Amino acid sequence: MTNHLLSHAQSSPTLPESVSSEPVPPVSVPPEPVPPEPIPLGAVPRSAVGQEAPLRSTNPSPTSPPIPMVDLHAQQRQLRRSLEARLFSVLDHGLYLNGPEIEELEDKLGSYCGVRHAVSCSSGTDSLLIALMGLGIGSVCGEGSARDAVLVPSFTFAASAEAVVLAGAVPVFVDIERQFYLIDPSSVSEGFSIARQHGLTVRAVLAVDLFGIAADYRALRSEIGRQQAKSDSKTKIALISDMAQAFGARRANQSCAQLADIACTSFFPSKPLGGYGDSGAVLSHDTRFIERVRSIRTHGQGASRYDHVRVGATARMDSFQAAVLLEKFKTLDDERAKRTRIAQNYSDSLRDTALTLPTTPPDCVNAWAQYTLGANSSEQRNTLMQALKEQNIASTIFYPRGVSEQIPYRRYPRTRLPNTERAASEVFSIPFHPYLDAADQDRVITALRRAL
Repeated sequence: MTNHLLSHAQSSPTLPESVSSEPVPPVSVPPEPVPPEPIPLGAVPRSAVGQEAPLRSTNPSPTSPPIPMVDLHAQQRQLRRSLEARLFSVLDHGLYLNGPEIEELEDKLGSYCGVRHAVSCSSGTDSLLIALMGLGIGSVCGEGSARDAVLVPSFTFAASAEAVVLAGAVPVFVDIERQFYLIDPSSVSEGFSIARQHGLTVRAVLAVDLFGIAADYRALRSEIGRQQAKSDSKTKIALISDMAQAFGARRANQSCAQLADIACTSFFPSKPLGGYGDSGAVLSHDTRFIERVRSIRTHGQGASRYDHVRVGATARMDSFQAAVLLEKFKTLDDERAKRTRIAQNYSDSLRDTALTLPTTPPDCVNAWAQYTLGANSSEQRNTLMQALKEQNIASTIFYPRGVSEQIPYRRYPRTRLPNTERAASEVFSIPFHPYLDAADQDRVITALRRAL
């Protein structure tokens, strides 16, 4: 993100004085975090847009080799020669930005997701930001207002709300439904009411396709239609998909990009489709919107390099990342099938326990970004994660608190969030990737069963 955009964004999204959130119980502020140890290649956790977290146990068993959350080394071994050929091709032609790989990747993304257009960009967070700016939401783009609001689930990574604030708009936090951890349409209805109470205008609903499952876009679109009918505004309320964890997922035989008006995704290394660094994309059928996003991605560029027609950013994907993603596309569906088989093995082996197992709606194809379990309590979760740690098995929590409880976001409006609070106290994820062999799966299962 360029400095001029950040400085503008930091001042513009200030919540108007007349806007105050519901009273929030005091939350103790944790001590300053200790900087994490460097994450070795191949040991990267799965996450929502832009998240990074340490993987390895800090107290490894001396007799057991570690089992990380994700093994990028194993994946790279499958593709090493073709990856090197792609990367050397970029070195040979020297077009490190806007090389031929960019157009090739954008065509492939659009075709795979069944939409007309895809715009590559520098990260998942930037994909959300430039999409919001392209819609004219928030004060930063020069067309929206500081009273524009976006409904965002609290149970997600911070980037989903962060992009709203950077755009100069107001996030209004809503709850998830309990079974699939996806945005709850009934809470969305409450979110519209909360926004009106604070003098805000809802411009978009941002659905996060968490853990690999597409949100219920049909129900969300129906709720948006009801709210639109009540509004005096003629401006369309956009339905946006944050599909970073659900690339390859389908609901009713449609991709997230087809189900929403706009889809944003991240190619962070641990995603279902991940590069070797940060990058992302915006996808849509809307040609006019996509033209605006392309302009915003490169400093608001107009007809020529030094013609600037709107506020923009430096948000391009480089040709090296596109080259990596083009090769990794070749294994995308095969890797999803392997993750599905591993998920089935985990579920079959843990079905008779008291743990809450992940499930998939009947009309959905799950991208299986994570395998996330629910404990009976935070105490049981701590016990189980400690048992895994003692066996040198990684585990992590997505997410230990809702974004609305994070320090920068406590001031923003929210609905009631009982399911977010419950999920944050109970869920944890275990090692899960396409190259997790049967022996390591058995180690994870055995460690959990012994601890229960």
